[in-house]
Amino acid sequence: MGKSFYKVKTPKRNVILEFLKCSWRAIVNKRRSAAIRYDHWLDHAKSDFDAKLIHDMKMVFSVLLLFVPLPIFWSLFDQQGSRWTFQASHMDTNVLGLQVVPDQMQVINPAMVLVLIPIFDKVLYPRLERFNVWRNSLHRMALGGLAAGLAFISAGILELFLERTYPDLPDKNHGSLNVINALPCDITILTKPYQKRCLNPGSTIRYQDMQCKNQSRLLIIVEATRRCRDITLSQEILQIEGFLQEKQETTLIISYNKNYDVKGYMIDRVDFSKSVSGNPKIRIDYVKNMNAFDNVSISFQSTFGLTDMYFFGEGSDDSQVAVSPYLELPQGVYECYVRSGQSREHFRKHLHFAFGGVYSLIIRESNMSIEFVKLLTMSSPNSVNILWQLPQYLFISVAEIMFGVAGLEFSFTQAPKSMKTVTIAGWYLSTAVGNLIVIIITKLNFFNSQAYEFFLFALIIIADMMIFTEMATNYHFVELEVDSSVLIMNRDPQLDENA
Repeated sequence: MGKSFYKVKTPKRNVILEFLKCSWRAIVNKRRSAAIRYDHWLDHAKSDFDAKLIHDMKMVFSVLLLFVPLPIFWSLFDQQGSRWTFQASHMDTNVLGLQVVPDQMQVINPAMVLVLIPIFDKVLYPRLERFNVWRNSLHRMALGGLAAGLAFISAGILELFLERTYPDLPDKNHGSLNVINALPCDITILTKPYQKRCLNPGSTIRYQDMQCKNQSRLLIIVEATRRCRDITLSQEILQIEGFLQEKQETTLIISYNKNYDVKGYMIDRVDFSKSVSGNPKIRIDYVKNMNAFDNVSISFQSTFGLTDMYFFGEGSDDSQVAVSPYLELPQGVYECYVRSGQSREHFRKHLHFAFGGVYSLIIRESNMSIEFVKLLTMSSPNSVNILWQLPQYLFISVAEIMFGVAGLEFSFTQAPKSMKTVTIAGWYLSTAVGNLIVIIITKLNFFNSQAYEFFLFALIIIADMMIFTEMATNYHFVELEVDSSVLIMNRDPQLDENA
């Protein structure tokens, strides 16, 4: 509808292409005629390009030189959509009874910017200019970079508190063993170098930091009374041989088979990592004994009518454990149903899955009935509220106002009318380079702790802004031909004086 009111200006020439061609010609001519000296290296191209273009390019290169430190800022700023969102997925998203999705936290930044820009323009900037705190847009950019550093210091401190809630995973040259008692009676577990441990029905024992390099052989001795609640076991002692994997946790389920022999089932390693979305993860470990059901289905139905279902294949007379992949469900209360055949219901249980939790649901069937059901929490639900991210979002919003707005103002007011496209291209190129810096630092993997990486980015931006400030002191502002963009964006009262 508004197209008729907009005046479309057709470009007369490709400014960026001319900029690149002139720069390349100046470099080539300088190398060919090294004996000829000019005050500026671009003067080597004056035989091929007009003096006005070269004059404008000299001013542009003075601006682009100040863009060299800028990618560091963008490497921090653009982590809102990656690292900070991932951090939010490890936090409690319950805010006044409402569930906030981690991705929704990114809305805070533009909302804060819209609120803070009038406050900065009408209140903060005029008062600070009276005290000569900053003289131009470059000083505001430097302070904005320091505000970004404060944002990452805040994010690092928050991450230190979050790391206390993370699961304790095995380190290098170590492994862990998780033993689950699916028998209806007490058992004792012995594995070197640990002493005997008693394990109640439905409970679990976790052996942490066991010595392991690559793969180590593991011997576990299980003792149970012959009379095990309602069943009579064929033996009281069982020796289980298995393997422990380095930096992984091995899970062992103690049950029995159709001959009432005590059996140990090594299952796939537990994935303690929380989901990226923050939703709870559930894995089903289904222990089949004698006379197993055919075509077992296990479904989770929420109070909102949401249903997720997992199918196990046809049963057999052999003892076995079927393990499902991890199911990711929205947090909430669910009814768990165990059915077989023609949707015949054998069992139902009330379960609650909290945000950020990782769960293992152990189900054992025998003689056409469900005899054992236990929900184990492998990774605790998130406990630190997501609102604790507000300080870092406040700092990064202040940084965007002081750095981003002032940077665009500087780019427009200090670039010749014919070269504004080039300066804006350089501005966005610095954003792309900033994203590349994040990828490089992430791949180098300096630290195991995300908090330390946040602190590293804070130190880098502080050092970067010190360099930028030194470069800014050597820059001389110029007064250019007035156009609409300069009239709109130029608010620097000392521009004429500095020029």
